[in-house]
Amino acid sequence: MIIHVGPKTKELFKETVVSKINKLRSVFFLILFILPFLVYFSFKINWFSSGSVSNHDITASVAKVIAGDHTGTAFLISPSKLITAKHVVVLSGLMEGSILELEFVKAPSSFASLRAKVLFIPKEANSDFAILELEKPINELQALTKGNSDDVQINEQINIIGYPGGMFSSTTGSISNNNMQESSDIMQVDAGAWPGSSGGPIISK
Repeated sequence: MIIHVGPKTKELFKETVVSKINKLRSVFFLILFILPFLVYFSFKINWFSSGSVSNHDITASVAKVIAGDHTGTAFLISPSKLITAKHVVVLSGLMEGSILELEFVKAPSSFASLRAKVLFIPKEANSDFAILELEKPINELQALTKGNSDDVQINEQINIIGYPGGMFSSTTGSISNNNMQESSDIMQVDAGAWPGSSGGPIISK
């Protein structure tokens, strides 16, 4: 069967195609205009965050602890709380409620020097940690997530961040023994750590 397409039909078809092209062109330029703003705001509010953090995020959340004449390390576990080593606090003669200074050396300058109180010190002799609480929460820095010791493997690559001698340090190494004592979380590592690194995080790669 042969269908005859007249000039009027052709003209209508042409107008329809041109109209669709114009609409697509308008949409394209609208997207092109909006896209940069969309990308900017998506990163600002973490639309694409998968829960992972960059190396810069990690180091920014690790603070130098100044407790009297001693220095140590602490890291954020929430916007207002940090964990450090118990002996960093106790050896300085501090107790629950005491105030100490923190320096977030790798964070923006507005967080460089802050105050925190000793919120909790465990009574158990084998519990070498203490919880600190900031006077004001920090929502701009990434809180670090505690790992599971059962998942740690021998030869797993790690990164130790701390402030030995009050100076920032980031060393790499691996887990050389993940089960030194049965029914404990004590592990052996071959990465460098010195006095002042106490309380700092060991980051699994």
